[in-house]
Amino acid sequence: MSYSCPLSFEQIDSNVSRITSLFVSSLIITYLFTFNIVIIYFLLFEFIMKFFCKKELTITHKSAIFIKKLLKLEDKIADSGAKRLAGYFAIFF
Repeated sequence: MSYSCPLSFEQIDSNVSRITSLFVSSLIITYLFTFNIVIIYFLLFEFIMKFFCKKELTITHKSAIFIKKLLKLEDKIADSGAKRLAGYFAIFF
């Protein structure tokens, strides 16, 4: 019996997701130090593009893929359901 997420049966690369999360958390920390509202607008635009359009068009996703190739990390496949749900919560907050 294989375990899969009941929210989404799509598979994603976990390493790319983690690198993207690093970018997002770095931008949020930068916002907390600078209070530059442009950072929040950028992140909102990124999340809207990622979840309602194509994630391949976002800057953070392209940068994460570039860094993954640069560091020669292997693919680590995971279910995308939990990550999508966390993204929806991020848009809400």
